[in-house]
Amino acid sequence: AQWFLQSGSMDGQVHRGLDLIYNMEFAKADSVLDSVIAQNPQHPAGYFYRATVMFWRAITNPDNTTYDAEYKAWLQKAVDRADSLLENNPQDIAGLFYKGGAIGMRARIYEYRLGASDAMDLIQLILGDAKKGVQYLDQLENIIPDNSDILFGRGVYNYYVEAEKEENPSLAPVISLMFPTGNKAAGLQMLEMAAAHATYASVEAKFELMHIYYALERNYPHAYAIAKDLTSKYPN
Repeated sequence: AQWFLQSGSMDGQVHRGLDLIYNMEFAKADSVLDSVIAQNPQHPAGYFYRATVMFWRAITNPDNTTYDAEYKAWLQKAVDRADSLLENNPQDIAGLFYKGGAIGMRARIYEYRLGASDAMDLIQLILGDAKKGVQYLDQLENIIPDNSDILFGRGVYNYYVEAEKEENPSLAPVISLMFPTGNKAAGLQMLEMAAAHATYASVEAKFELMHIYYALERNYPHAYAIAKDLTSKYPN
């Protein structure tokens, strides 16, 4: 179902900023999201999506680590504002969503920053933060069940818990002990539902699915179909 994390005019600016991010118009996205922050300094949304700009700058320039510190700083600001909302109301929808999302996003950058020799550190960082983030999304699901945006974070976590076991069989017992839940099929289903129906996380889910189907599942026709869909909307 359609849902809104912020008021109408602010929500419109957020979606405008997201379209600019995904079309790689980063400077314009910065400007739009800076205006969101200026008009709503106590709301986590502007800070969260400013971090999203930095994330996309980083993953499109994976050898450049200069974005990392600013990325983490924006996410921390989002967490701080979310905490303020949750102090006033432990069931605040925006507070739960942006705190869970920011913690989960904090983990994603490590996939592009650690080498293969750091496999256990990578697993702890990615899955550890992802697990913390999912805990807030689970609380949110109790308030708004069957919401597709929540499924993005949960889908990523479920898929990669099992995928990491397959990629690192010698570490599988440790992963199972630290992260006992995980289901690749369920994770893919969650990501597919988020890609099809999410209000805010649809493109992120499509991008993650494209990566999974191409690099991990070797389902090249499916990956190619998603790539065509994304580039038709975001030609840059």
